[in-house]
Amino acid sequence: AMANQNLREGTGERRMQLNAAIIDDEPLARARITQHAADIDALTIVGEAGDWHEGVALIDRLRPHLVFLDIQMPEMNGFELLARIPETHRPLVVFTTAFNEHAIQAFETEGVDYLLKPFKKERLVAAVERARTRLEGTKARELIAEQLGSAPTQQSTPPLSRLTIRDGDQTRVLKVRDIEAFESAGNYVIAHTQGQQHVL
Repeated sequence: AMANQNLREGTGERRMQLNAAIIDDEPLARARITQHAADIDALTIVGEAGDWHEGVALIDRLRPHLVFLDIQMPEMNGFELLARIPETHRPLVVFTTAFNEHAIQAFETEGVDYLLKPFKKERLVAAVERARTRLEGTKARELIAEQLGSAPTQQSTPPLSRLTIRDGDQTRVLKVRDIEAFESAGNYVIAHTQGQQHVL
């Protein structure tokens, strides 16, 4: 509820408006996202696509800030689709899927969030808030660099914010800002975080 309130302009704080596209081969999945998005004032769905070919063309034409991207689609999956988008206008991505085995790859591609279908509106709201925060941070860094006379190129890669770590048969996600030190250990690296050690 708090995330939803933060996205409403009525709070007196000016919020960045996000334009988003949905790429999913399931019409019901696209309809669910559109329905949930209608309650988020800071989000506008500007287009939908039902396959990878339409999706690439849609992103190229509309240049949305954010894309809700299904991973499992016929002919080409979401990761392959994303690789076809030039970095000059690659949007932020929230991956949507009914399967959880793609989480590591989603984080490695710097996805904003990973939503398991069927997800509730609150999860979508949180993902949109995360995307808006990241986009505002990027815009602020670009403005500072421009004022300092060293504007980054459109193709500059954002800094890594998360690391995925295998822990037995589970996958853990570490926030880079929580890592205090790295230690070399043969073929491995140990990340130290608040008294804990994680082997990469």
